[in-house]
Amino acid sequence: MLDRKRTNPCVRPWRTGLALGSVLLLSATWTVDDDGPADFSTIQQAINAAANGDEIVVRPGRYREHLSFLGKAITVRSEQGPRVTVVFLEGETRIVDLDGDSTLRGFTITGGRNRVGGGIRVSNGADPVIEENIIVGNEAPRNPATGFPGRGGAIAVEAFCRPVITRNVIQDNRATGNAIGLYAWGGAIDVGDDASAVITNNLIVNNLSTDTGGALNIAYRAGSAATVVIANNTLAGNRAGESANNFSYGGGIAVYDGSFAVIQNNIFSDNVAGYQGGGIYFYPNNDTNFDYRRNDFSNNQPNDCAGLPPQKCDRNQLFLAPLYQDSAGGNYRLRSDSSLIDAGLSGQEGALDLDRRPRARDSDLDGTVAPDLGAYENQGELTRLRFADKTTLEWDGSATNPSMRFELYRDDLSHLGAGPLGQCLRNDLAGATTTDPELPLPGEGFVYLVRGRDAGAGSLGFDSAGNERTPAGPCP
Repeated sequence: MLDRKRTNPCVRPWRTGLALGSVLLLSATWTVDDDGPADFSTIQQAINAAANGDEIVVRPGRYREHLSFLGKAITVRSEQGPRVTVVFLEGETRIVDLDGDSTLRGFTITGGRNRVGGGIRVSNGADPVIEENIIVGNEAPRNPATGFPGRGGAIAVEAFCRPVITRNVIQDNRATGNAIGLYAWGGAIDVGDDASAVITNNLIVNNLSTDTGGALNIAYRAGSAATVVIANNTLAGNRAGESANNFSYGGGIAVYDGSFAVIQNNIFSDNVAGYQGGGIYFYPNNDTNFDYRRNDFSNNQPNDCAGLPPQKCDRNQLFLAPLYQDSAGGNYRLRSDSSLIDAGLSGQEGALDLDRRPRARDSDLDGTVAPDLGAYENQGELTRLRFADKTTLEWDGSATNPSMRFELYRDDLSHLGAGPLGQCLRNDLAGATTTDPELPLPGEGFVYLVRGRDAGAGSLGFDSAGNERTPAGPCP
């Protein structure tokens, strides 16, 4: 059996082999834990030891590190997800240098600071995958000595790179310029000259560029070798410009006309530009290279789209309130009565949404399968089931299929979390309301669930662990 030499003979990673002719190619899985037994105590030590094809599994903890991938094609992933696995710094440099065809999955990346990519820089012609991370609180400041601009508060993509950036939450990052805010591009992501990217199913909220591209900046020659795809993202509350800078463009996205871009199925809401293009700005006045269709714009200031004639800005777009479940509480999933459900174009949405649930479901039960707009796909769930008074139940119906009929289930509260849940109470309701005069016994309670009739046998939505519920007594 072929093996690589190890500098530490005590390390025993799990290895698998793939035979190609007479050559056996080996891959290793290394473990990292900052306060427990593992192969390494830091992520960078594991990267240093890894070879192409290896996987590094990082256990929960807080890792104060700068990560350099050293040009390797490896997978670095957390074991239990970004909320319990944090890679952080305190503003002294960027956190991740991705210069190989690697995968970075499942981390919170926070506290980075560098002129090019405060959180992550993609360079060296790399084609990495950046997925399922929370990238928050990073900054790309302009260099006052050289005058070079700040680019990409969360992520900067350099020339000839082609990253896939998918299913991330990218929030509260900044690109900052000079004293009046100029020379800062891409509060969340900057895609530089001669670079490409696939940016899908991300929640991009409350990022700031003091100049241009509050969330995304797509540079002049971006996509010259391949297309930049921006699809099924939710961009909300991003800002281009501060009060001192009145010439800022693209609160959501700023796109230069040398870019070859597909921009589809995105939601732009409550974004602000200091000058023009609160939602999106096209510069300078040409959409020849764009496939720009079926995006939704709501409450962007001072306007939804600028840089193109109005008929081009508005053509094939939607201008509807998205109806988030609770944007004030950080929940940007769509209510079931949102008109953006099943309203998207197929082809660029990806297989999974930000919750890792299947895309392109027939959520409104009208017989047509199409993706929802934005980062989340409604899975047929009906939202805001509530009591209007002591006996009257009501819920959100479907704006896109007003003829949907409903089934209502009820069970004892004591059954919650203990196997099948829900006995059929009403099996064919025409409206999104009904009554239940029965009261639970003293000291007990009822739990109710509602679904669209024929929504799919055996499913009552998902529990807090992401598992599908099954009814105790299905409706006929």
